[in-house]
Amino acid sequence: MTKIAVIHSSYLDVPARALPGNDGYTDEDALQYVYANIDRTLGEINKAGHEKADICVTHEDFTNAGTYVWQIAKRPDLLPVLVEKAAVRIRERFAEAAKRHSMMIAANHYERVEGKIYNTSTLYGRDGEAIGRYRKVHLPSAERWAMTAGDEYPVFETDIGNIGFATCYDIFFPEACRSLALSGADIIIHQTQGWGWGAEVPDDEHGILGEAYMRVRAAENCVYLIASKVVQNGGWDGGRSVVVNNYGRIVADSGPNEEKTLYAEIDPDFDMRDKYAYSILYSGVPALRPMFMLSRRPDTYGGLVKETPDILRRYPGMRFMDGPGEPEAIMECAASMPDEEKKKYHW
Repeated sequence: MTKIAVIHSSYLDVPARALPGNDGYTDEDALQYVYANIDRTLGEINKAGHEKADICVTHEDFTNAGTYVWQIAKRPDLLPVLVEKAAVRIRERFAEAAKRHSMMIAANHYERVEGKIYNTSTLYGRDGEAIGRYRKVHLPSAERWAMTAGDEYPVFETDIGNIGFATCYDIFFPEACRSLALSGADIIIHQTQGWGWGAEVPDDEHGILGEAYMRVRAAENCVYLIASKVVQNGGWDGGRSVVVNNYGRIVADSGPNEEKTLYAEIDPDFDMRDKYAYSILYSGVPALRPMFMLSRRPDTYGGLVKETPDILRRYPGMRFMDGPGEPEAIMECAASMPDEEKKKYHW
C-alpha cells in the first residue's frame, strides 16, 4: 500500500505592511510573510510524516511569493530577492523533514537560476536529497511576464512508481500529460491554484469543469493523478484536491473549501490488468495500459506538433502582450479598474 498526503490549504492573509505602496511597508515584512507561508506548509508536512505518509504534496506556489508578480511594474527587483531567499529556507527545511520522516515531498515554488525565475516542482526523496525538478512548461499571461518556461517533461523513478508533474495551466494541454505517460509516468502530480476557467462557466459549475480535467487526464493516460489545490479566499471557484486512479475514478476528495491535509491509501495496479476490460479478450494483450499504447497511430498525429497549426489562421496578428513595457501597461490598467469589474475576470 502507498499512503499519499495532499495539502489543501489557503494562503495566509497578506499584511498591509507587506505590500509595496502601503504605509509602513518594508521588504523585510514581505520576506517574513513568505517565510510564514513556508513554515505553515512545513507544519502540515511534518503532520503527514507522523501519519507515515509515503509522499506529501504541496499546492502550487505555497509560499505565495507569486502575489509579488503584480508588483513588477513598481518593484521589479523585489520578486527575485524573495524567491532566492525563500528557496534557501525551503531546501534546508524540506530536505530535513523528508529525511526525518523517510517520506518523499513534492514541493512547488519559484526558484531563480542564472538570473531566470522558474515555476518549479522539486521531488525530495526519503533521504532528503532532491530526486529531480520539473519546471512548468505552459505559462499563463501573468507568469509569462516574470517567469521563464521549462522545456521538458522529466519522469522520476521512485519506490512508489514513476512520477511526473503537470503544473496548473499544463493540465489544459493534453500533450503534456501524454508526454509523461509515454515516458513511463505511473503517477502525475498536479499542483495548482486554478480549477476550471472562463466567463461562460457559472461559478457553481467550475468544480465540475475542474473535475472533468482531472478525471480525463488520468483515464486517457492510464495514470494516477494527484491534484493539490490552493483554497482560494472565499472558495469562489469550487476547486478541490483529489486523488484519481488510472481508470479516472476519484478515490479521495478534499471537498472545496475546508482546509485539510487529504490522505489516501492506494494499492495501485499500474498495468491495469482488468480481465474483462474493453478488447482484452480479442487483443491478446492481457492489460489495458499496454493495449492502449500499442494501439496508438503516431503516423497520423502530425498536426499535434505543427509549430503554427492551421487554426491560428483565424487569428492573424494575435500575440501575447509580453514585450518591453507591455506588462507594466497592462498592470497599470488593471490597477485602475474597479474591483467589481475585476471580479468578472476568471483567472
